[in-house]
Amino acid sequence: MPPVGPGLIRDMILALDAGAVFYSILYMGILFNRWFRDRVRKESDIRYIWSLFFFGLLGNISTFAITRLYPLELYMYDLLIRIGYISLIMAGTSIFVVLEKISNFKSKNIFSKSFTILSLVTIILPLELMGLLALFVSVLAISGLFYFINLSMKRISGNVRKNLDRIFLAIFLGFLGYVFRIEPFVELFGYEIYIIGGFLVLACLILLGEGILDSPALDELDWQKHLVELYVTHKSGSLVYHHSFIDSDVSRSALKAASISGAQSLFQEITSSDSKFDILSLGDRHILFAHESNFTVVLVSSQPYSILLSKVQEFAKNFQLVYGPAIDNFRSRITEFQSASDIIDIVFLS
Repeated sequence: MPPVGPGLIRDMILALDAGAVFYSILYMGILFNRWFRDRVRKESDIRYIWSLFFFGLLGNISTFAITRLYPLELYMYDLLIRIGYISLIMAGTSIFVVLEKISNFKSKNIFSKSFTILSLVTIILPLELMGLLALFVSVLAISGLFYFINLSMKRISGNVRKNLDRIFLAIFLGFLGYVFRIEPFVELFGYEIYIIGGFLVLACLILLGEGILDSPALDELDWQKHLVELYVTHKSGSLVYHHSFIDSDVSRSALKAASISGAQSLFQEITSSDSKFDILSLGDRHILFAHESNFTVVLVSSQPYSILLSKVQEFAKNFQLVYGPAIDNFRSRITEFQSASDIIDIVFLS
Protein backbone atom coordinates (compact mmCIF):
# COMPACT_ATOMS: atom_id res chain seq x y z
CA MET A 1 0.00 0.00 0.00
CA PRO A 2 1.19 3.57 -0.63
CA PRO A 3 2.54 5.49 2.39
CA VAL A 4 0.22 7.76 4.35
CA GLY A 5 0.31 11.41 3.31
CA PRO A 6 0.64 14.34 5.72
CA GLY A 7 -2.36 14.89 7.95
CA LEU A 8 -4.10 13.78 11.11
CA ILE A 9 -3.99 10.05 10.28
CA ARG A 10 -0.23 10.16 9.67
CA ASP A 11 0.32 12.09 12.91
CA MET A 12 -1.74 9.60 14.91
CA ILE A 13 0.08 6.62 13.40
CA LEU A 14 3.41 8.26 14.15
CA ALA A 15 2.43 9.08 17.75
CA LEU A 16 1.11 5.57 18.45
CA ASP A 17 4.11 3.87 16.89
CA ALA A 18 6.48 6.18 18.80
CA GLY A 19 4.74 5.26 22.04
CA ALA A 20 4.95 1.55 21.22
CA VAL A 21 8.66 1.88 20.39
CA PHE A 22 9.28 3.72 23.66
CA TYR A 23 7.55 1.10 25.83
CA SER A 24 9.19 -1.77 23.93
CA ILE A 25 12.64 -0.30 24.60
CA LEU A 26 11.73 0.48 28.22
CA TYR A 27 10.49 -2.99 29.18
CA MET A 28 13.15 -4.75 27.10
CA GLY A 29 15.84 -2.82 28.94
CA ILE A 30 14.37 -3.37 32.41
CA LEU A 31 13.87 -7.11 31.94
CA PHE A 32 17.29 -7.68 30.37
CA ASN A 33 18.96 -5.67 33.13
CA ARG A 34 17.19 -7.66 35.87
CA TRP A 35 18.19 -10.92 34.21
CA PHE A 36 21.80 -9.80 33.71
CA ARG A 37 22.19 -8.70 37.34
CA ASP A 38 20.67 -11.88 38.83
CA ARG A 39 23.81 -14.00 39.14
CA VAL A 40 22.14 -16.73 41.18
CA ARG A 41 19.47 -17.67 38.63
CA LYS A 42 20.83 -16.33 35.36
CA GLU A 43 20.91 -19.72 33.63
CA SER A 44 17.32 -20.66 34.52
CA ASP A 45 15.75 -17.19 34.49
CA ILE A 46 13.43 -16.45 31.56
CA ARG A 47 13.38 -12.68 31.82
CA TYR A 48 15.85 -12.45 28.97
CA ILE A 49 13.34 -14.33 26.79
CA TRP A 50 10.70 -11.73 27.68
CA SER A 51 13.23 -9.04 26.70
CA LEU A 52 13.62 -10.80 23.32
CA PHE A 53 9.84 -10.65 22.97
CA PHE A 54 9.88 -6.88 23.36
CA PHE A 55 12.87 -6.71 21.00
CA GLY A 56 10.82 -8.56 18.37
CA LEU A 57 7.90 -6.16 18.83
CA LEU A 58 10.32 -3.24 18.54
CA GLY A 59 11.62 -4.54 15.20
CA ASN A 60 8.12 -5.14 13.89
CA ILE A 61 6.70 -1.78 14.94
CA SER A 62 9.72 0.16 13.66
CA THR A 63 9.88 -1.45 10.22
CA PHE A 64 6.14 -1.29 9.62
CA ALA A 65 6.06 2.36 10.68
CA ILE A 66 8.75 3.20 8.13
CA THR A 67 6.87 1.44 5.32
CA ARG A 68 3.61 3.19 6.26
CA LEU A 69 5.05 6.69 6.54
CA TYR A 70 7.80 7.01 3.92
CA PRO A 71 8.01 6.26 0.18
CA LEU A 72 10.57 3.50 -0.46
CA GLU A 73 12.14 1.66 -3.32
CA LEU A 74 10.52 -1.72 -3.95
CA TYR A 75 13.53 -3.72 -2.77
CA MET A 76 13.75 -1.72 0.48
CA TYR A 77 10.01 -2.03 1.06
CA ASP A 78 10.26 -5.79 0.52
CA LEU A 79 13.21 -6.07 2.91
CA LEU A 80 11.54 -4.06 5.70
CA ILE A 81 8.28 -5.98 5.41
CA ARG A 82 10.14 -9.27 5.73
CA ILE A 83 12.16 -7.99 8.69
CA GLY A 84 8.92 -6.81 10.30
CA TYR A 85 7.22 -10.18 9.97
CA ILE A 86 10.33 -12.08 11.09
CA SER A 87 10.51 -9.81 14.14
CA LEU A 88 6.83 -10.41 14.91
CA ILE A 89 7.24 -14.16 14.59
CA MET A 90 10.33 -13.98 16.80
CA ALA A 91 8.21 -12.24 19.44
CA GLY A 92 5.62 -15.01 19.15
CA THR A 93 8.36 -17.64 19.42
CA SER A 94 9.63 -15.99 22.60
CA ILE A 95 6.15 -16.04 24.16
CA PHE A 96 5.69 -19.74 23.51
CA VAL A 97 9.20 -20.62 24.68
CA VAL A 98 8.22 -18.97 27.96
CA LEU A 99 4.78 -20.60 28.15
CA GLU A 100 6.08 -24.05 27.27
CA LYS A 101 8.87 -23.72 29.82
CA ILE A 102 6.73 -22.69 32.76
CA SER A 103 3.73 -24.93 32.10
CA ASN A 104 5.44 -28.20 31.15
CA PHE A 105 3.54 -28.42 27.87
CA LYS A 106 3.00 -31.96 26.68
CA SER A 107 3.24 -30.65 23.14
CA LYS A 108 6.98 -31.27 22.59
CA ASN A 109 7.37 -27.50 22.09
CA ILE A 110 5.26 -27.65 18.94
CA PHE A 111 4.22 -23.99 19.12
CA SER A 112 7.70 -22.49 19.48
CA LYS A 113 9.04 -24.87 16.80
CA SER A 114 6.20 -23.89 14.45
CA PHE A 115 6.96 -20.20 14.91
CA THR A 116 10.65 -20.83 14.24
CA ILE A 117 9.81 -22.63 10.98
CA LEU A 118 7.44 -19.83 9.95
CA SER A 119 10.17 -17.25 10.45
CA LEU A 120 12.29 -19.17 7.92
CA VAL A 121 9.33 -19.38 5.52
CA THR A 122 9.03 -15.59 5.70
CA ILE A 123 12.44 -15.23 4.07
CA ILE A 124 11.35 -16.94 0.83
CA LEU A 125 7.58 -16.29 0.74
CA PRO A 126 6.34 -13.90 -2.00
CA LEU A 127 5.49 -10.48 -0.64
CA GLU A 128 1.85 -10.67 -1.70
CA LEU A 129 1.33 -13.73 0.53
CA MET A 130 2.69 -12.11 3.68
CA GLY A 131 -0.76 -11.00 4.80
CA LEU A 132 -2.07 -14.57 4.65
CA LEU A 133 0.96 -15.77 6.57
CA ALA A 134 0.22 -13.16 9.24
CA LEU A 135 -3.36 -14.41 9.54
CA PHE A 136 -2.13 -18.01 9.90
CA VAL A 137 0.39 -16.94 12.53
CA SER A 138 -2.36 -15.08 14.42
CA VAL A 139 -4.63 -18.14 14.46
CA LEU A 140 -1.74 -20.34 15.63
CA ALA A 141 -0.84 -17.82 18.34
CA ILE A 142 -4.35 -17.48 19.73
CA SER A 143 -4.83 -21.28 19.68
CA GLY A 144 -1.63 -21.77 21.67
CA LEU A 145 -2.58 -19.01 24.07
CA PHE A 146 -5.97 -20.54 24.88
CA TYR A 147 -4.32 -23.94 25.25
CA PHE A 148 -1.96 -22.48 27.84
CA ILE A 149 -4.78 -20.65 29.66
CA ASN A 150 -6.71 -23.91 29.91
CA LEU A 151 -3.70 -25.68 31.40
CA SER A 152 -2.52 -22.99 33.79
CA MET A 153 -5.77 -21.63 35.23
CA LYS A 154 -6.56 -24.99 36.81
CA ARG A 155 -3.58 -24.78 39.17
CA ILE A 156 -2.91 -21.06 39.73
CA SER A 157 -4.67 -18.79 42.20
CA GLY A 158 -4.20 -15.66 44.30
CA ASN A 159 -2.06 -12.72 43.23
CA VAL A 160 -0.24 -14.79 40.62
CA ARG A 161 -3.59 -15.59 39.02
CA LYS A 162 -4.49 -11.88 38.90
CA ASN A 163 -1.20 -10.96 37.27
CA LEU A 164 -1.53 -13.77 34.75
CA ASP A 165 -5.06 -12.64 33.92
CA ARG A 166 -3.61 -9.22 33.15
CA ILE A 167 -0.89 -10.76 30.97
CA PHE A 168 -3.42 -12.87 29.07
CA LEU A 169 -5.63 -9.82 28.53
CA ALA A 170 -2.62 -7.89 27.23
CA ILE A 171 -1.66 -10.67 24.81
CA PHE A 172 -5.26 -10.89 23.55
CA LEU A 173 -5.39 -7.11 22.97
CA GLY A 174 -2.04 -7.32 21.19
CA PHE A 175 -3.35 -10.14 19.02
CA LEU A 176 -6.35 -8.04 17.96
CA GLY A 177 -4.11 -5.03 17.41
CA TYR A 178 -1.78 -6.87 15.08
CA VAL A 179 -4.66 -8.46 13.18
CA PHE A 180 -6.07 -4.97 12.58
CA ARG A 181 -2.69 -3.76 11.30
CA ILE A 182 -1.98 -6.46 8.72
CA GLU A 183 -2.30 -5.67 5.02
CA PRO A 184 -5.66 -7.33 4.18
CA PHE A 185 -7.48 -5.49 6.98
CA VAL A 186 -5.90 -2.15 6.14
CA GLU A 187 -6.83 -2.56 2.46
CA LEU A 188 -10.38 -3.51 3.42
CA PHE A 189 -11.13 -0.94 6.13
CA GLY A 190 -8.53 1.78 5.57
CA TYR A 191 -6.05 3.33 7.94
CA GLU A 192 -8.71 3.92 10.59
CA ILE A 193 -8.55 0.22 11.51
CA TYR A 194 -4.76 0.55 11.56
CA ILE A 195 -5.05 3.34 14.14
CA ILE A 196 -7.40 1.25 16.29
CA GLY A 197 -4.85 -1.54 16.09
CA GLY A 198 -2.17 0.91 17.19
CA PHE A 199 -4.13 1.79 20.33
CA LEU A 200 -4.60 -1.91 21.12
CA VAL A 201 -0.91 -2.67 20.63
CA LEU A 202 0.08 0.21 22.89
CA ALA A 203 -2.36 -0.98 25.57
CA CYS A 204 -0.95 -4.49 25.17
CA LEU A 205 2.61 -3.31 25.74
CA ILE A 206 1.75 -1.33 28.87
CA LEU A 207 -0.41 -4.07 30.43
CA LEU A 208 2.01 -6.82 29.51
CA GLY A 209 5.10 -4.99 30.72
CA GLU A 210 3.54 -4.04 34.05
CA GLY A 211 2.09 -7.52 34.46
CA ILE A 212 5.48 -9.16 33.97
CA LEU A 213 7.25 -6.70 36.27
CA ASP A 214 4.61 -6.94 39.02
CA SER A 215 4.35 -10.72 39.07
CA PRO A 216 6.95 -13.19 40.32
CA ALA A 217 9.14 -14.41 37.49
CA LEU A 218 6.85 -16.63 35.47
CA ASP A 219 9.22 -19.57 35.66
CA GLU A 220 8.62 -19.47 39.44
CA LEU A 221 4.97 -20.54 39.17
CA ASP A 222 5.96 -24.05 40.28
CA TRP A 223 7.48 -22.68 43.51
CA GLN A 224 5.41 -24.94 45.78
CA LYS A 225 7.05 -28.12 44.52
CA HIS A 226 10.48 -26.80 45.53
CA LEU A 227 9.63 -26.44 49.25
CA VAL A 228 11.63 -28.78 51.48
CA GLU A 229 11.64 -27.71 55.15
CA LEU A 230 10.99 -24.65 57.28
CA TYR A 231 12.55 -23.82 60.65
CA VAL A 232 11.95 -21.06 63.17
CA THR A 233 14.94 -20.58 65.48
CA HIS A 234 15.14 -18.34 68.56
CA LYS A 235 18.02 -15.86 68.80
CA SER A 236 19.50 -18.15 71.45
CA GLY A 237 19.83 -20.88 68.78
CA SER A 238 16.96 -23.05 70.06
CA LEU A 239 14.47 -24.55 67.64
CA VAL A 240 11.04 -22.98 68.03
CA TYR A 241 9.07 -24.53 65.18
CA HIS A 242 9.70 -26.99 62.37
CA HIS A 243 7.61 -27.99 59.36
CA SER A 244 8.59 -30.44 56.63
CA PHE A 245 7.00 -30.20 53.19
CA ILE A 246 8.43 -33.60 52.24
CA ASP A 247 9.09 -36.84 54.12
CA SER A 248 12.10 -36.29 56.39
CA ASP A 249 13.62 -37.37 59.69
CA VAL A 250 11.85 -35.14 62.23
CA SER A 251 14.13 -36.30 65.05
CA ARG A 252 17.06 -34.43 63.46
CA SER A 253 15.22 -31.14 62.98
CA ALA A 254 16.81 -29.43 66.02
CA LEU A 255 20.28 -30.49 64.88
CA LYS A 256 19.63 -29.22 61.35
CA ALA A 257 18.35 -25.89 62.62
CA ALA A 258 21.43 -25.43 64.81
CA SER A 259 23.69 -26.35 61.90
CA ILE A 260 22.03 -23.82 59.59
CA SER A 261 22.31 -21.07 62.22
CA GLY A 262 25.93 -22.01 62.74
CA ALA A 263 26.64 -21.89 59.02
CA GLN A 264 25.17 -18.40 58.77
CA SER A 265 27.26 -17.20 61.73
CA LEU A 266 30.37 -18.77 60.20
CA PHE A 267 29.89 -17.01 56.87
CA GLN A 268 29.25 -13.72 58.65
CA GLU A 269 32.50 -14.17 60.53
CA ILE A 270 34.41 -15.03 57.37
CA THR A 271 33.08 -12.02 55.49
CA SER A 272 33.41 -9.73 58.54
CA SER A 273 29.90 -8.51 57.87
CA ASP A 274 27.32 -7.35 60.39
CA SER A 275 24.48 -7.84 57.93
CA LYS A 276 22.67 -11.16 57.84
CA PHE A 277 22.29 -13.41 54.83
CA ASP A 278 19.12 -13.73 52.79
CA ILE A 279 20.17 -16.76 50.73
CA LEU A 280 22.84 -19.43 51.10
CA SER A 281 23.37 -22.12 48.44
CA LEU A 282 24.78 -25.50 49.45
CA GLY A 283 24.91 -27.97 46.58
CA ASP A 284 21.38 -28.62 45.32
CA ARG A 285 19.80 -26.99 48.36
CA HIS A 286 19.16 -23.30 48.91
CA ILE A 287 18.58 -21.79 52.35
CA LEU A 288 16.44 -18.65 52.53
CA PHE A 289 16.34 -16.49 55.66
CA ALA A 290 13.91 -13.95 57.11
CA HIS A 291 15.10 -12.15 60.23
CA GLU A 292 13.07 -10.65 63.05
CA SER A 293 14.34 -9.16 66.31
CA ASN A 294 14.12 -12.35 68.39
CA PHE A 295 13.93 -15.15 65.84
CA THR A 296 14.90 -16.22 62.34
CA VAL A 297 12.80 -18.14 59.82
CA VAL A 298 14.77 -20.51 57.61
CA LEU A 299 13.35 -22.15 54.50
CA VAL A 300 15.21 -24.95 52.77
CA SER A 301 14.27 -25.24 49.09
CA SER A 302 15.55 -26.80 45.89
CA GLN A 303 15.42 -23.47 44.00
CA PRO A 304 16.41 -19.95 45.17
CA TYR A 305 13.26 -18.33 43.82
CA SER A 306 12.55 -14.70 44.65
CA ILE A 307 8.94 -15.58 45.40
CA LEU A 308 10.12 -18.09 48.02
CA LEU A 309 12.18 -15.41 49.74
CA SER A 310 9.14 -13.13 49.82
CA LYS A 311 7.05 -16.02 51.20
CA VAL A 312 9.57 -16.59 54.00
CA GLN A 313 9.48 -12.90 54.87
CA GLU A 314 5.68 -12.96 54.85
CA PHE A 315 5.68 -15.99 57.14
CA ALA A 316 8.11 -14.25 59.54
CA LYS A 317 5.91 -11.16 59.78
CA ASN A 318 2.79 -13.26 60.43
CA PHE A 319 4.67 -15.36 62.99
CA GLN A 320 5.81 -12.20 64.79
CA LEU A 321 2.27 -10.86 64.76
CA VAL A 322 0.76 -14.02 66.28
CA TYR A 323 3.56 -15.21 68.58
CA GLY A 324 5.49 -12.02 69.35
CA PRO A 325 4.86 -12.06 73.15
CA ALA A 326 5.56 -15.80 73.38
CA ILE A 327 8.86 -15.37 71.49
CA ASP A 328 9.88 -12.47 73.74
CA ASN A 329 9.36 -14.71 76.81
CA PHE A 330 10.59 -17.95 75.22
CA ARG A 331 11.54 -20.62 77.77
CA SER A 332 12.24 -23.60 75.49
CA ARG A 333 8.57 -24.62 75.39
CA ILE A 334 7.71 -25.24 71.75
CA THR A 335 4.24 -26.74 72.14
CA GLU A 336 2.62 -23.31 72.13
CA PHE A 337 3.92 -22.74 68.60
CA GLN A 338 2.41 -25.86 67.02
CA SER A 339 -0.60 -23.93 65.74
CA ALA A 340 1.82 -22.11 63.41
CA SER A 341 0.80 -24.77 60.92
CA ASP A 342 -2.16 -22.51 60.20
CA ILE A 343 0.27 -19.81 59.04
CA ILE A 344 2.01 -22.44 56.90
CA ASP A 345 -1.31 -23.23 55.23
CA ILE A 346 -2.06 -19.56 54.56
CA VAL A 347 1.36 -18.54 53.25
CA PHE A 348 2.66 -21.65 51.49
CA LEU A 349 -0.23 -24.00 50.77
CA SER A 350 -3.23 -21.82 49.91
